[in-house]
Parts: sequence; C-alpha cells; structure tokens
Amino acid sequence: MTTIEKWIVVIGLIVIGWGLFILGGSFQKPNTIIVKKIITIETPKKLIATNKPPIIKPIPPQDFETKTMLSVASEYELNDEETKLLFTIRRIENGREGLEFGVGDGIPNHPARRFAGDFKRSFTCQAMWAAGTIKNRFTGSLKKFAARYCFNNRFEWHRMAVSIIQDVKIPVSYDTCVAQM
Repeated sequence: MTTIEKWIVVIGLIVIGWGLFILGGSFQKPNTIIVKKIITIETPKKLIATNKPPIIKPIPPQDFETKTMLSVASEYELNDEETKLLFTIRRIENGREGLEFGVGDGIPNHPARRFAGDFKRSFTCQAMWAAGTIKNRFTGSLKKFAARYCFNNRFEWHRMAVSIIQDVKIPVSYDTCVAQM
C-alpha cells in the first residue's frame, strides 16, 4: 500500500467516524445506554426532579424597584408608553448593582455608576438616567430608540423590547402594581 492510499484510508475513517458522531452514533459499544442527567430544582414546598432544563420565568420587580420606577416616571413626567419603556429597560438590562438599567455599561467612570456600592442610590440614579434618555430620545419608535440606547446590540434589544413591552401593565398606584405582577 502506498503512502497516498494510506492517507486516503485514514481520511476516510476520520470522515466516517465524524459522520457517526454527528448522527448520534458516537463511539459507543453496542447495547450501551446513555442516561440523561437529572436536574433537581428546589422549591419551597418540595423537590422536583426532571430531565428537562428549568423554565426561566421573569421575576417581578421588587417593592423598592417598583416604587422607585413609578416615582422616577412621575418626576420625569413620563407618559404611559414611556413608563412602560422604563419598566421594559429594567427587565431587558437586568444589570447588577451599578448597572441596573445598563446605563454606562462599558464606561467604567460613567456618572450613572457612581453609587455602585449602594443599591438604593445606584438603582435610583440608573432609573433617572434611563428616564432622562427616554424623555429626550424616545420619539415613539422602539427601533430608533434601540439604536440609541443599545447601539451594538440594537436588533436583539429591539426584539426583546417589542416582546416585553406589550406585557407591561402600568399600575394606577403602587398597591395595584403588586396585584398585577
């Protein structure tokens, strides 16, 4: 067998092996069984075992967050559509302390991030920056606003905003907000 023929055989075996692997045959011995990993989800009442990944549901805003967003929306005189956008931004960005609304992400010394060690002050500051951006830049077009608010990821941000904003219900008062969430 020549060197070229050996290489052809080796390449053929590699192609066949990868084909089996991709089609799910992998390199198992006959009569072996693959056991799927069982994920255990702990809930307050009981443990649930399933072989499916858990469904992640959006967590409703906490009392402080809801009160603060409503207060900021009132202070900045946001209309219902703009207030819905404020709640939507919080849901989309869902940032850590100092980036709750994503304001100043990628800019370490941004003034909106100056209270990063104090959650309440940071959340309020971020909400105010987001509300100011909404008031000054939102013209009614989510697509244009997405390009302004999150330029690098504007298409994905717009897609998420469209799907979330329709489910946001702005309460008449804080008491009705808790019932609606």
